[in-house]
Amino acid sequence: VSKRGIMDYYIASSNPSATKDIQNIETYNISATTWIVFEGNRKKDVSSIYDYFYSQWLPAAAYKRRTNIPVIESYSLNHKYMHTWSPFYIWFAIEAK
Repeated sequence: VSKRGIMDYYIASSNPSATKDIQNIETYNISATTWIVFEGNRKKDVSSIYDYFYSQWLPAAAYKRRTNIPVIESYSLNHKYMHTWSPFYIWFAIEAK
C-alpha cells in the first residue's frame, strides 16, 4: 500500500519456488474473506469486467467491496495475452453492506 493509502500494482506468484531467486521480495498475506470472481478470456474482457463490477454488479448487490484487500487478477501459466482461448479471473473481495 502506498503512503497515500492506495494499493500499488503488484505482480505476484502463488508458487513460492517461482520467486526464490528474487531478492528483496515483499510478501502480502490476504486474510480469509468472501470473493466474487469473474472469468474472462480476451484482452478487452479485463476492462469490461471492471466496468461491469463497478457500474452494474456492485450497485445492485447486497455487498460492498473490501477496499483494504487488493483486487486479484489471476492468469494461468499458459496465458497468451491476445488469444481468446486462455481464461483469466478477476477476484474482488466483498462483504455485506
